[in-house]
Amino acid sequence: MINKKFKRIAFILVGLTILLISGFIYIQPIRMVSLDAGPQVEYWSNYFGIVVKVKGIGPEGEALINDSSKPKILNHNIEDALNETLNSMRKSAVINYEEPVTLLVAVTGENTHASTLLAASIKEMLVEKASRLNWEGSEIRVLSLTKKQWDIAKLSEFSPGRYYLLHSIADNAILVDKSKFDFNKYALLSVRELLDLENNLVIQQQIKPVLTPVAKTTTSKASVVSKTTTKATVTPTKTVVKAPVSSAPTSGIDSITSASPK
Repeated sequence: MINKKFKRIAFILVGLTILLISGFIYIQPIRMVSLDAGPQVEYWSNYFGIVVKVKGIGPEGEALINDSSKPKILNHNIEDALNETLNSMRKSAVINYEEPVTLLVAVTGENTHASTLLAASIKEMLVEKASRLNWEGSEIRVLSLTKKQWDIAKLSEFSPGRYYLLHSIADNAILVDKSKFDFNKYALLSVRELLDLENNLVIQQQIKPVLTPVAKTTTSKASVVSKTTTKATVTPTKTVVKAPVSSAPTSGIDSITSASPK
């Protein structure tokens, strides 16, 4: 009888331990996703990809993520949570699918592999949604970040996606002194304006390579000056690859990009 009681108690303790460990794993956020579509929203998901925390950033984001909308997002997978948020934006007229839709998404996970897989899954969902709704002139950028990059971005006042998009623009900007690049000035632009600016800067660098200064050499016996002009090697730039979403010539979805600021 005593042995049976001990066994029963041991089974109960083991069961409680498993439940506690499972509960801890479930509520532990290890992956983060940032959505910037005007309003900014951040999601935290667990090892199983289930959203365990969501927060609206800024007045617009807080108005979007309230007590009535949270139950439709929490305890759902991240793709469904993003889809629900986009639907809420449409219902509240924040975005209009009949007009160009611009989304900036930043993703990070417990490691680079997990971040890349999560970014690919989110991109696939957004591409499918854009194709199904026939978004005209849609512009969607998905950034795969490391945990360190995410933490650095969170020290700023910008969303992780906007922070690294600004870094990309700073890297591609044709400026004599890059230290004069004003983050606060460009941060006032919309996501669409920032993406257009980055694309234009990349095109400018590809079409108009910078020339090296003209070299002058003078011979010792004659005052003959020979001038040689050479083209400097163009620094490789990160290009944006677009896949068509609809038959409209202006539609496209940006490929997943790994952010690498200085």
